[in-house]
Order: sequence, then C-alpha cells, then structure tokens
Amino acid sequence: MRRRFDELSTTHARAGNEHNRHADINARLPVEILRAIFQAFVELPTNTYRGESALEISRVCSYWRAIALDLPVLWSRIDLRSMSPHRVTVFCERAKNHPLWLENCDIFSSPEALMMLASR
Repeated sequence: MRRRFDELSTTHARAGNEHNRHADINARLPVEILRAIFQAFVELPTNTYRGESALEISRVCSYWRAIALDLPVLWSRIDLRSMSPHRVTVFCERAKNHPLWLENCDIFSSPEALMMLASR
C-alpha cells in the first residue's frame, strides 16, 4: 500500500512539474521581472507578507524556485515565534549575507533559533 502511494505521489509530482514547465507565465516573464516582483512582495507590510511566503513562491515551479533561491532578500524575514529552529537555519542560509528582518523576537521565541542567530 505504501509503495503504491509513493508511486502515485511521484506520478502526481511529475505531472505537476510538466504542467508548470509549460505554463505561459514562465515563457513571458524574464528572470529580471520575476526578481523585481518577488522583491516588491517582500517589501509589503508584515500583515501581507509572511516569511513562509518565500516557501510558497519557491514551490510554484522549478523556474520560480531557481529564481527564489538566488534572491537572498526573499529569505531575510524570519518569524521566530512561528518558525522551527530548522526553518530558521534554512532561511538564514538562503538569506546569505543579506540583513535579516526578525519578527516576534521576544521571550517566547525559540531558544534554539535565537542561539543559531547569535552565531551568525
């Protein structure tokens, strides 16, 4: 049963990738335009942009993922109350040397995440 589930999941993922590969938006928008859109998105007010949005953008298709992973500012907003220490680490790695924007950095934040940030 588990094997069949894995096979169906793989088939579904391939079909989605193939569909996204042929999506018109990828054929029409150059990298520079998508980077500008993603950059503008990050600059939206906090109640509109969430750190998790970077993950959502990077999951649209492989084209968007490649652009997102190469855009450190997209990964620079970190919500210490809602992100696991592992996710904070991933975001810091992807943010590279871009300054971080820390949200909900208080006594309720994850001590592990705070320690990891202190070592950055």
